[in-house]
Amino acid sequence: MKKMNFKKVHKYIIYAFMSKYVWVLLFPVLQSLILAPNSLAQIIIVYGLNIFCFIIFVLWAIIRYRKFLYLDDDKYFYWQKGVFIRRFSKISNQDIHSVIIEKKYPSALFGAREIRLLVPSKYKNVSQIHLFLSKDKIINTIQEIYGGRSKIQLYKTNNLRLLLMALSWSNSLTGLLILAPFIKNIGDLFGEKYSQLLYKNLDISSYIVYIGVPPLAAFIAGFLIVGWAAAFFIQFIRYYNFTTEKSDKEIFISRGWINKHLFIIQKEKINSITVKQSLLMQLLKLHSIYLHTINTGTQKGDRSLLVPGEKANIADKVLKEFVNLNCSCKREVKPNKDAIIGYVMAPGICIILLVSVFILFRVINFFSSIVQIFWMFCMIILVVWLVFRYIAFKNSSLVVTDKAVLINYFSMMTLTRNIISYDKLQFVEISQNFMQKKSGNCNFKVYIYSVKKSGFSVSDINFNKASELIREIEGYMNKKSPQA
Repeated sequence: MKKMNFKKVHKYIIYAFMSKYVWVLLFPVLQSLILAPNSLAQIIIVYGLNIFCFIIFVLWAIIRYRKFLYLDDDKYFYWQKGVFIRRFSKISNQDIHSVIIEKKYPSALFGAREIRLLVPSKYKNVSQIHLFLSKDKIINTIQEIYGGRSKIQLYKTNNLRLLLMALSWSNSLTGLLILAPFIKNIGDLFGEKYSQLLYKNLDISSYIVYIGVPPLAAFIAGFLIVGWAAAFFIQFIRYYNFTTEKSDKEIFISRGWINKHLFIIQKEKINSITVKQSLLMQLLKLHSIYLHTINTGTQKGDRSLLVPGEKANIADKVLKEFVNLNCSCKREVKPNKDAIIGYVMAPGICIILLVSVFILFRVINFFSSIVQIFWMFCMIILVVWLVFRYIAFKNSSLVVTDKAVLINYFSMMTLTRNIISYDKLQFVEISQNFMQKKSGNCNFKVYIYSVKKSGFSVSDINFNKASELIREIEGYMNKKSPQA
């Protein structure tokens, strides 16, 4: 048998291990505090023991580093770790669904890059392989897994547009826009007069009261502005220079300013595509596109983003690289007209309750200016929620084509369009509650392959029509995979 020449990972993993288990060093520190040595002999023994424990901790981290090995070739990826109990894994390159490479601090200061290989759940106790490697070793690993295929640029964001998107992605901005009409002279407060306050060193609280802004409203506005500014800064540097490239079989998504991220996925591993529109994006007529894989939702951060926010023509151009929806065979089912009650019931009930509170407070003469501002603020939010639910009702539908299933629905305050090809569809579920059985409606849900049970649904469509569509979907699935 040919000897396998394993490679070592980057030495930064020593620091990563020590920082992960640094809490272990709390025990000798607590020991020193509890014993409180007084004599010279006690001090030498206690602190000598602490130094000994620290040396053992460092040596343990170094030994773990020396035992953490990997090997890559054009067919398999091997890795092993463990000091007393050795773990060894052999993973086919074809089974590596995606790769995440991150250049972030402080590891970048030592020339280390973080790489994660995401693999399917069929490998026992291995959902991802997490390594620290040098830049040259990462390039070599990627070439072994995916080959040295040439890439062409599919999409590159305009950073000016990204600046506008970062402004809209923060929920604090939406809250600020809603609250702004109820803050008197808000422009003066945060404009020229606010600057003068800083230079003249005046009492801001007194000035806010003087110009007629209620302290509570001013506090909420300031809180929203601070939250929005932080969210804006984080979003902008996270998605700065967002670029999507493609090769014959892979998609490469890179982004980031300070911390740089690269997400690589094989095209055949993409299980579904989702197009999203938030409330503000609807006003700006922008669309975001997301990819779903078997590991979607298992990693922190939003690495499945394909297009951060673009006009419909650009988004559709990118979308055509993955799905072909130009088909003659197409059936669409929308929720019944009476189903609108289910869509608007929650915000409607909340509005009725809020109006009831208004009438009650008027009757008992307990309607101060602060309560009035808070009431109007809540009413605006509920009306926006009601309008969105109506738009979601008009947008919701289930579409079956000979290429894929399309589910138009909503999630929270975002409209979604989910596209699932038949070879990536796991199973379909129809459910009915007590009220739906009487009305003849149902909930229709499509599941995709995922580590976490993941699916897309649409509510309150006709049960008989949904049953017919299931038979059509089954026929298309059998054509795609005869053994299904």
